[in-house]
Amino acid sequence: MLRPTRTQLALAVTAIAVPLSASAALSGTGSAQPTTGPRTLHFVATELGSFEPKGRLHEGSVIGWKDRLKADDGTTGRDVGVCTITDLRRKEAFCHAVAVFPEGRLFFDFLNRDTSTRQTVSVVGGTGAYAAARGSARAKESRRKTDITVNLAD
Repeated sequence: MLRPTRTQLALAVTAIAVPLSASAALSGTGSAQPTTGPRTLHFVATELGSFEPKGRLHEGSVIGWKDRLKADDGTTGRDVGVCTITDLRRKEAFCHAVAVFPEGRLFFDFLNRDTSTRQTVSVVGGTGAYAAARGSARAKESRRKTDITVNLAD
């Protein structure tokens, strides 16, 4: 969920998103839960594709990605995200991602730093079963996959 392709600026997630990107009404095993109380979901994002501008990157350049998502219980989804480069020298970008599951969508925002394979991601909203979702996620990237744990607050 949290990674574009350019190696000098691998703008992760969460998608995740991470990028993400994801799940407000799913428990740690991914099964449906009531929409009250803290909830946790673990899933893996597998890279499907990305885009970036031609030529040199600069502040304001936009890089994007899409991933396939799979929760521990086998539930599948997808995510898409974009990162806008905010500081090329520091290799930083601000990213937005959405995770789409059969029950609804989760939205994420995060500051990405190329120097880290681990990201902290904010859950900033949702739709459907994830309406009004808030919380955070931890994403750990390795190769073409990102391991993501989402913790949603009440």
